[in-house]
Amino acid sequence: MRLLSENKRIIGFRKHLSTFSEKACDFPELSPVCDMDSAQCRAARALLKWTQEDLATRSGASAVTIRNFENDRSVPQTGTRYLLQKTLENAGIEFIPENGGGVGVRLSRRSERT
Repeated sequence: MRLLSENKRIIGFRKHLSTFSEKACDFPELSPVCDMDSAQCRAARALLKWTQEDLATRSGASAVTIRNFENDRSVPQTGTRYLLQKTLENAGIEFIPENGGGVGVRLSRRSERT
């Protein structure tokens, strides 16, 4: 239930961001979004044992958008990337920034996988 209410709040924020044309990095409060790349998105889903369709259902983003992002065909808009990252974080994924050993992801706590 908590995940659902958090996603509703994120979707509302996404709608607000859709009026901007700037890149995600132009919003300091969203700077972590700039660090999530397509490989991290794929790895996060794998840790959760989610399909692209699972992530689409839980985040409200389209499966096509996720597929294109993960296959490096396109980069989603600011709000969509924020929504994807927050959905994965709420499920227990922790994004690891560049620290000399490369970026990554890990499962930070027991997550709701259903």
